[in-house]
Amino acid sequence: MGLRGSTWITQATPTLPNQFGSPPGFYGWLDTNVSCWSSGCKAVGNQDYCDCSPESSGTLLFSETWNGTKWSLDGTVGRPDPPDTNSAWWTDLRCTAASACTAVGNWTDDNEAQPLLTLISSWDGTEWSQVPSPNGSDTTDFPGNELNSLACSSTACAAVGMQTATDGSVVALALRS
Repeated sequence: MGLRGSTWITQATPTLPNQFGSPPGFYGWLDTNVSCWSSGCKAVGNQDYCDCSPESSGTLLFSETWNGTKWSLDGTVGRPDPPDTNSAWWTDLRCTAASACTAVGNWTDDNEAQPLLTLISSWDGTEWSQVPSPNGSDTTDFPGNELNSLACSSTACAAVGMQTATDGSVVALALRS
């Protein structure tokens, strides 16, 4: 049973724009996480695109907000900084208010060469901005660094994941604000 009731209902979600022309590309999208505050919710997700070559395929970020009545997109689907980011994924989200959300995940500028780098984003009620985030000292080989989970209070956040060194060893990665 849900925290707020015993019946779950399906809600309509917005259709994402196809920013990459017509097929042969694959254009899928999914919500990956949701966080709510007293009067609404925000969901983050990823949109895959493929013109079927490594240079023209990847994953973009999007978010949407529940205002108590309906879900609506927050602006357009996009990439975090730097501008040459090829793929980015948000894996977790925490909001304490409509204008105070943090999302974590990963990004890469090359789908084949990798590595993955940590991604931390902040929502101010109007737009997402990338927050500088540390990566391990060795980011030259796949899979690099990943942030998978996030917890926030009104004053700080902690994110955890993993990092992989060139020797193949995997160790825990923990960050805090």
